[in-house]
Amino acid sequence: AKLPDDEQNNIPHRMQQINQLVQQRDIVH
Repeated sequence: AKLPDDEQNNIPHRMQQINQLVQQRDIVH
């Protein structure tokens, strides 16, 4: 099954959000 372009473009954006959340958590601890 091929993902629509919107979802394919959304994956890197989601990864960036997750990375930012992880970095924030690392700073807090």
